[in-house]
Amino acid sequence: GVVGMTLVLILGISLTTNDGFPSRLPAKAIAYGNAKEDRAGIHELTAADIQHGRLIRIGNQDSRVPISLLLWGDSHAMAASPAFDQFLKSKGLAGLQATASATAPVLGAYWQNEFTNRKEAEAFNDAVFSYVKQHRISNVILVAYWEYYSDDKGSSSLDSALVSTVKQLVDAGAQPWILLQVPHPGFDVPKGLAKRSIFNSDLSHLLAAPVGWNGLRGDGEFFLKNIEAAGAHILDPRPCFMNSAQSKLLVEKSGIALYRDDHHLSASGAKMVLSPFLSESLHLDSHHAGNRDPRFRQTMTGCGASLELGRN
Repeated sequence: GVVGMTLVLILGISLTTNDGFPSRLPAKAIAYGNAKEDRAGIHELTAADIQHGRLIRIGNQDSRVPISLLLWGDSHAMAASPAFDQFLKSKGLAGLQATASATAPVLGAYWQNEFTNRKEAEAFNDAVFSYVKQHRISNVILVAYWEYYSDDKGSSSLDSALVSTVKQLVDAGAQPWILLQVPHPGFDVPKGLAKRSIFNSDLSHLLAAPVGWNGLRGDGEFFLKNIEAAGAHILDPRPCFMNSAQSKLLVEKSGIALYRDDHHLSASGAKMVLSPFLSESLHLDSHHAGNRDPRFRQTMTGCGASLELGRN
């Protein structure tokens, strides 16, 4: 009834007596459609929230447990938050979330967009950095929809802004970690999977692995090496969202959509894929800012259990 009609609206399908639409929606189609609402960790904070200590606690909720990391970023950080929450809880650790949509987690730069303005974005990021310094946060995880912040929209290049931010975090005594962007399917995943389940349509042409892009900025590893030389550790989850041959994107697992739209992870997807990756790759107690050879390079790429794209 209501669920079915909701899915019909999501799919943009007009029900008529002769359009071939099945009279009963497959359970998997409904489950895929529901991924649109599979969201958690959506917390829009402001500079005032940060200044007054109203950050979101993730992981262990016992206030006596010290903070091990701070998650700083935009809506992609919000989408990844369930994975960080699960990861921290599994280790009995606690963290904080400081997130604002369309706000790159960098200092002294702004990218024009319809969701925020320069004054708000820069005030938010300045407040987060001040919080890190004041509270001596040991690990700061930068997560963003990196491809969104192109030079033609920005007051600064992402290259220079990110390197500068990493250096300032290291000088403040924090260890910066940068999560490379999860692959961008480029199509509405719940809608595509639901249609595949109903009509047995083929999505393979939409799942080709991206070529060249480094998950952060441009092609190749030159920029990544600059970031690491500045003092950051790179977390690369992209192989975890590919099949074993690294030739196709994974957009679902065990009947669960890994994305809730064309680029944000679903809460289930974050927990199922990103959380095991963090367990293998994010070693908080073995890295200390300012106590490492700047030539040292370590890109974390553990993926937990291997995944395969299921059918229907």
